[in-house]
Amino acid sequence: MLNTAYPLDLTMICANPDMIAVRVGELGISEGAIADRYRQLEASQIEFYGKPFFSIYQLPLALLGNPHHEIVLSIGDAYATDIVGADNRGLDSYLIAADIHHLDLDPLSLAALELTAAGLPLTNYASEYFQW
Repeated sequence: MLNTAYPLDLTMICANPDMIAVRVGELGISEGAIADRYRQLEASQIEFYGKPFFSIYQLPLALLGNPHHEIVLSIGDAYATDIVGADNRGLDSYLIAADIHHLDLDPLSLAALELTAAGLPLTNYASEYFQW
């Protein structure tokens, strides 16, 4: 499909920049990995939406009345998108460790979080699972 789209110079819209995701209990590629492959073909037009991009936060925060960032918590399972996006927006972040980073964060510890972050912003909070 990508090899067909590339010569036509079609724009790819990537609605989820995550590179990997857990689907039915298994790690697999996500939309971000497909967009990255399209970029490797030297595609000129790829539009990204979602975390970590600033625009994804505008509507939800506006619907909440643009609360002060100190009372907003961004929750996610991926450092490169969820935690980086929260940090870029000035929000606290909460990493769910049992999802895509579960192999890196077992057992969950500050040292494991720092290694997994690999130079990215460190999450403010983390736990293995998250439940309301």
